Amino acid sequence: MSDKPVLLWIDATLAGNTANAELEFGSHFEIRLATESAAELNDPDRAPPHILCFDFDFPDRAGLNLLKQTKAAHPSIPIIMLTVQHSEKLAVWAFRAGVWDYFVKPVSALDIERCCKSLRHVIEAVSNRFTRESVRSTPPIPLETRFPVTNTGEKLLAPAIAYVGMHFGEKISQTEVAQTCGMGQFRFSRVFSQVMGMTFQEYLIRYRIREARRLLATPHAAVGDVAAVVGFNDTSYFSRVFKKYCGCSPSQYREADHREPLSNDGDQLEVVLEELELA
Repeated sequence: MSDKPVLLWIDATLAGNTANAELEFGSHFEIRLATESAAELNDPDRAPPHILCFDFDFPDRAGLNLLKQTKAAHPSIPIIMLTVQHSEKLAVWAFRAGVWDYFVKPVSALDIERCCKSLRHVIEAVSNRFTRESVRSTPPIPLETRFPVTNTGEKLLAPAIAYVGMHFGEKISQTEVAQTCGMGQFRFSRVFSQVMGMTFQEYLIRYRIREARRLLATPHAAVGDVAAVVGFNDTSYFSRVFKKYCGCSPSQYREADHREPLSNDGDQLEVVLEELELA
């Protein structure tokens, strides 16, 4: 029998493919895989785990509700949340819901080491104390997560969308992205266009421009630096593309302090991205 604290791993991924982080956490804790969501927590014949891990790819309403209900029923058990979804709103919701630590996959070994060290201190601190009650109300689940992903094409492309979110500032090969979805380049191109209503390259450009708009809100960020951060090596080309989508140059956009509405192309950009992913 292991003397390590027990971590109950709840696989809430669409593909049923748990993260490599499970192996890293396994060096610190005894991993117990949940066979029926979090039902093991209510089994009187089994000692409750010391920690819970909810492993998501793209969280849906059902998964987040399960996390919320589990935290409400077992407030003393720390919860780790893993996801491939880059979303500030989701991260804020998670911490307000009582999640101990939140990670966007892939997770570095250093971050896991830090998390496990802090969790061990918590486990030791509460081992001789009574179970505490939750006194804060859980915020409502972000609206963007209330719509389940039911389209098969969207599920197929989920790894590609996640890849763009993690690597948009780098040189991205469509062939490499297609491989993350288990597809050849030709099929990936066809599926992406059918599901997203645009080519992969168009989606990538739109994503980079959106990130550029966010970074340009920083007063002292040079346009050239912003261009490089979002994946444009040529500042002149970046300025031309930015103007095409936003109706003004990057400098004009920043100087306007976002008080004036941009062209319809800029508005459409926000709408498209909000429809495709958690903003």
